Amino acid sequence: MPGWLTQNIPGSRPDAIMVVPLTPQRHWPRTPQDLPESERRIILIEIKYCSDTDPSAQQSKALGQHEALMKTLASKGANVQLVPILLGIGGTVYEEHTRQPLLSLGVTPAAITKVLNKLNRLAAKWAASLVGTRRQLEHREGRARWVGRQPTQWRVCPGTDPG
Repeated sequence: MPGWLTQNIPGSRPDAIMVVPLTPQRHWPRTPQDLPESERRIILIEIKYCSDTDPSAQQSKALGQHEALMKTLASKGANVQLVPILLGIGGTVYEEHTRQPLLSLGVTPAAITKVLNKLNRLAAKWAASLVGTRRQLEHREGRARWVGRQPTQWRVCPGTDPG
């Protein structure tokens, strides 16, 4: 976190921070710290991956994760907002938890669609890779159980013909 913003405030570290003017301005300052503190809006952005079927646990976690930091900044007079962005681990895109937060940050609908399509494909690719790796490990473990055993050590289930 930038030192000029937190001035050694202990606490959590969000995934991204935006500092914008509270009111629209014709001429934006060169750097965020050039804005007077009373005219700044600090937006903390937290990105979380969550279950495709139930994002509520990660939503709660994201909201609570930076509570102390937000209180500290607010006590110093800052206008602070937390924007959690949730992405399903299997590629699920949530209207309420993904699209709407990005729109609130000023991202255009076309850019949102483009980035979410890429994230969806990437999640699907990694899910397939993980399943493939898991299958390979299961196959190896199955073979390893029999390595080094002599046929006489194999157990024959009662009622079967050992051949």
